[in-house]
Amino acid sequence: VLHGVYERLSKTGWPHREMERTRIQKMIQDLIQERSLFYARAYGKGYVILWEEWFRRLGHVIEDMVVLDQEACVTQGWKPLWYEVEGTGHLPSWSHEGEEDLPIYGRVDRVDQGPPGQGLRVVDYKFSWSRAQTVFEPDFIAEAGQGKRLQAPFYAWLSSFRDGTAGPGTAATVEPVQAVEFRFLRPFQSPSIGAISVSADAWTGEVGNQLGQHLAGWVKALQQGKFFFITGAHCRDCAWASACRSQHHPSWSRVQSLPLARSFRLIKKQRFPHA
Repeated sequence: VLHGVYERLSKTGWPHREMERTRIQKMIQDLIQERSLFYARAYGKGYVILWEEWFRRLGHVIEDMVVLDQEACVTQGWKPLWYEVEGTGHLPSWSHEGEEDLPIYGRVDRVDQGPPGQGLRVVDYKFSWSRAQTVFEPDFIAEAGQGKRLQAPFYAWLSSFRDGTAGPGTAATVEPVQAVEFRFLRPFQSPSIGAISVSADAWTGEVGNQLGQHLAGWVKALQQGKFFFITGAHCRDCAWASACRSQHHPSWSRVQSLPLARSFRLIKKQRFPHA
């Protein structure tokens, strides 16, 4: 739905040409109506009251997102450029042993163009069903250093983007990523939109060296065929939990004594100071 809304807005000259709030609201409602009819035919509506309440809240969240991007264009010069595109890049080599940089591939929700000379910004959407009164916003730099959330540095290391719908012959756009911004969409919380921006420069200097040492060790371990499972709260939502050897007590005991697994657990407990 977000993709469709932004594509329709861009055809009107938005965000450089500001659009009336009422027109934005109608455009969002029309697109939501189209999408909701598709899903209703495919899967059914379920409880009608919940169905209508959900799409009402979704409309408000998308409207808040559009307003936020309009303000970002006016104050900072960022404008949405591509949606759901493929990105490629390389993991920097920290070992300094002549090893080749490892290629990375991924698909990003959105890429924004900054003012002249400022590069690109990767925007990643995070959707939350939570109804809690308190809003949780992670520290992406600290948690990347602990091996918990690596999206921010991986997005920052992308250097080439290609529209996957444009065909294999389409040339990729090569331009550095200046920042990575995470947008939190919370239809059942207030505020409904949250944003955390991480500069690509955050992964240089001491922070980058510490993260690089961890990544280099993990990559080498994978290349040597050293794998181990990590138990935690994420196991509750894992699609492979029933087949995982973590449910096998002898296997679980062996993992606890592995030096590589022990070092990883220690890294997750370390503090990762940053400015």
